[in-house]
Amino acid sequence: NINDVMIDAYYKIPNKMRTMQKAIYCNRDVIAALDKEANAKANVNLTMENWQGQEIVHWRKIPIIQTDSITNVGTQIS
Repeated sequence: NINDVMIDAYYKIPNKMRTMQKAIYCNRDVIAALDKEANAKANVNLTMENWQGQEIVHWRKIPIIQTDSITNVGTQIS
């Protein structure tokens, strides 16, 4: 469940950093999957919102930004 994974990752952020402006970065494959989830309306934490003049996916009001420098292969962070 993508929502459970994102909640786990969020709570690994130190408390003092949670109040700072933040964004989630992922590659085009992941953001496409998140966009589909947001449009399905089944996940209330994923929404489409305006950010810097563009309609993009947000998770709990945190913008999700696409970057091609992140790949689908690599070491998992735990």
